[in-house]
Amino acid sequence: MVIRVMVLMVLLFVNNANAFFWGSKKLLFLSHFQ
Repeated sequence: MVIRVMVLMVLLFVNNANAFFWGSKKLLFLSHFQ
């Protein structure tokens, strides 16, 4: 049961990190064209 919670936490963390990575990449991409 504890392992399942840990896996959920890791998945949430990876999802947030991925969203942050793509968001910052998109911001860099947009600022490059201005």
